[in-house]
Amino acid sequence: MPRRPRQRSRTDCYHVIVRGLNKLAVFKDKREKTRILNLIRENFKEYNVKIYAYCIMSNHFHLLLQAELKDLSAFMAKVLARYAQYYNYRHKRIGYVFQDRFRSQCVEEESYFWNCVRYIHLNPVKAGVCRDIE
Repeated sequence: MPRRPRQRSRTDCYHVIVRGLNKLAVFKDKREKTRILNLIRENFKEYNVKIYAYCIMSNHFHLLLQAELKDLSAFMAKVLARYAQYYNYRHKRIGYVFQDRFRSQCVEEESYFWNCVRYIHLNPVKAGVCRDIE
């Protein structure tokens, strides 16, 4: 069955979620979290992506960003492929690292934008990783 095409946001704003394969903790330590963050930093300008919020958890990450759909797909493909290469090399493994393709939800309304910012920043608090967002 073919995949449904990704929905285009009229604001070009998206809440992106990427999950480790089988909920695998693919960002276990600070080094792995720093690597994915550096890949995002190294590539966002090349694809004209604006990042408003992010959160990197042990088995998934969230991004709230603005980009044209083609740039979003190219940006995510590059970042995820490079991280998968790094992760597989570091852990002496082969195969998929991420579950399916990244998910994206269109952010069309300002109220949803701010709710999304809160949700992303409070994600580690709700998971018990930290007490507050500071």
